[in-house]
Amino acid sequence: MILDEDPTVEPVLTVHPSPPVEIDWALSAARRLGHRALRPPLEALLRGDPQLVAAITSLWGPEEELSYNGYVEISALAHHGGVLFGFDGHVFVDRLEDLAASAPEELALAAETPDDRLRILRRLEILRCSPRRRRQYVEVVRTVWSALLPAWETEGRAALEAEIAARRAILERGPTPVEWAAHECKHPDSVAALIGDLGPGGEVALVPTWYGHGSFIVDLPGLLMLGAKAPPQEADGRARSEGLARRLKAIADPTRLAILAALGHNPMTVTDVAKRFSLSQPTVSNHAKVLREAGFISVRSEGRGRQLVVRRDALDGLGAEIGDLLGGPTEGA
Repeated sequence: MILDEDPTVEPVLTVHPSPPVEIDWALSAARRLGHRALRPPLEALLRGDPQLVAAITSLWGPEEELSYNGYVEISALAHHGGVLFGFDGHVFVDRLEDLAASAPEELALAAETPDDRLRILRRLEILRCSPRRRRQYVEVVRTVWSALLPAWETEGRAALEAEIAARRAILERGPTPVEWAAHECKHPDSVAALIGDLGPGGEVALVPTWYGHGSFIVDLPGLLMLGAKAPPQEADGRARSEGLARRLKAIADPTRLAILAALGHNPMTVTDVAKRFSLSQPTVSNHAKVLREAGFISVRSEGRGRQLVVRRDALDGLGAEIGDLLGGPTEGA
């Protein structure tokens, strides 16, 4: 005889680390470099390896692009193989090619928009059916995880262990899944509906992330994941503040700030800038070097000349980075 499940039994609440989710965040960061504050090891990796950034951003074409910079298919594949949670990312990476070859054909993905859901399923179909695209995908993921692993083992793991212990202490107080969602999410009402769809036997998992730079919601069969960025530890916060201070120092000089403002209106060559500000070309070149090393400008070949071009993504990300470093809403917000 088969007994019906008790409808009053709520989904179980858990807290887990997830290397596949960390990889998702790392890939997403390559598409928004300069827009958000990143852990120093991740930012150093992406800024120091333009070829890797190009490989990441070329994984999916326009027909597979999501409305946000996410790689939900990674979590779907890890969940499909039962290797979504834990600290050892090699367990997932070593199985990724086989998991991609047997990727699920149908997922509800109720947290996604209808268009994003179809695009995620399209990604899974490509990975399942195209050996060439599958190998390319696996190679990029393996490269990213290998590059992130040292800092993950020396800093991230210990930080997440502490964060997970703190979150599990909250669970011991006995919150309901909806109360848990209200505490952890910006949109608790929509999450409450997703929790209701899980039914008895489902799981609501909070996933603190080390390389993450925001929050996320992912629903998979029997599972609702709520992502939360782990707060920076002292050493990490110091490294981030030092990097931010260097960039702020680059534009604290009045001449450099004026040059940056002028370039914001029109790209110019070093010669153009020198004439406009009555400076010598070596002086302009030195100012341009400082701005380029700070990530605020790039050099673009234009015919036979080389123009200085403002990187608006870096400027847009400066305010977000200051906000992330200080934490919390400002007074009156």
